[in-house]
Amino acid sequence: MTVRRFALSLFAACAFPAAADVVIPSSAFSGGAGDALFQSDVRVFNPGPVEATVTPVLYDQATGETVTRPAFTVPARQQLKFDNVLSTLFGRSAPSFGPIRFQTTARLVVSSSVNNVNACRNGSVSGQWLPGIDVSAALTAGALVQLATSASAATGYRTNVVFHNPGTLPAMVSARVRRGDGTLLSTASIPALGPNGFTQRSLADPSTFPGVAGTTDTNLWLEFTADQPVLAFASVIANASGDPFAIVATADTPPPPATTVIEVTARQFTYEPNVVTLTVGKPYQVVFRSADTTHGLGGLSALGFSCPNGITPEQPCTTNITPTAGQVGTYDYACTIFCGSGHGTMNGKIVVSNP
Repeated sequence: MTVRRFALSLFAACAFPAAADVVIPSSAFSGGAGDALFQSDVRVFNPGPVEATVTPVLYDQATGETVTRPAFTVPARQQLKFDNVLSTLFGRSAPSFGPIRFQTTARLVVSSSVNNVNACRNGSVSGQWLPGIDVSAALTAGALVQLATSASAATGYRTNVVFHNPGTLPAMVSARVRRGDGTLLSTASIPALGPNGFTQRSLADPSTFPGVAGTTDTNLWLEFTADQPVLAFASVIANASGDPFAIVATADTPPPPATTVIEVTARQFTYEPNVVTLTVGKPYQVVFRSADTTHGLGGLSALGFSCPNGITPEQPCTTNITPTAGQVGTYDYACTIFCGSGHGTMNGKIVVSNP
C-alpha cells in the first residue's frame, strides 16, 4: 500500500487572532480492526514575532479524565512537533482518545494527522489530516457534506460523526441526515453534551441515526443545530482499504421553521383544547377565540400573552411565541372577565417542554 501523508496548510494573511483557544476535535492512541494502531501527530506553529506560552489540555474519553500538562513555549516563527501526542505530550497509554485544547495569549496555528501506523498489517501508514479549530469558530448551525454509507461492510464507505462542546454549559444538538436532493433520511437522537463533552457516532448506528443502516449512498449530507456552539467533523472511511478523509463542519443558515398555528376556543365555561403543549425553539401563533360572550385571559404574562380588551367573537387575542429553555414549565391560566355562573371554574394550561 502506498504510504499516504496529508500535509495541508491553513494560512490566511492577517487572519490569526490576537489570542488562541484552539481545539483538535479528536485525537487517538489506540488499536483498531485489522491490527490497526492509530496515533495522532500534532504540529503547533507560532506565527507571531514573540514567543508563545501554550497550555495543553486533553479530555480523555477512555478514562473520563481531564489531563492538563505544564505549559510549553513555542519560539517566534517556529513550529514544535509532537508525534503520537497522547503519549509524548500527555504521557498516556493506549487506549486513549479525545479532544485536545491548546490555550495561549499569543497567536497560534495547530494542525494534526490521525494515522494508522500499521496499515495492511505491515507497518504502512495511512491517515487523515484534521485541523485545530479556534473555539471562536464553534457553530450553533452547521453542515457536514460528502458523507457516505454502504450496505456492505466490504465495499463503499462508512462515516463517523464527531461533536465536541468546548463551552462551559451543556449543549443540546439536533441533527438530520439528508440525501443529495434534500430528502430527509434520518433525524438523529444525540445525547446532551456536557461542558467539554465529546461524542462519536456512526451513521449506521440505528439508535442514533434510525433509517440509515442498510443504505448505500455516497451523496449524503448532515445539517445540525445546537443551543450552544459546538465543533463538528466527520470521518469518511473506505471499507475495502480503510483509508479515511475528514470533513470539517461549515457554518449553515437553515431556513426558519414554519410557524405552527394553534387555536383555542373560549366558551362558557371552558377553553378547548384545555391543555396546549409548546416545544422549546419552535415558533407558534396562539389564537384565543370566543364562541359566545366576552372572556378574559390571565396568568400567562410570563409567556408574553396579553389580552387587555378581553376575547370576544369579533375580537380574538393572538400571541406569537417561540418558547425558550428558560420558559420550560406548566402555566395555569383562567378567565378574568365574569362570564356567568361557571366563571370560577373556567381555566386551562399551557405546557412548555424541551424537544
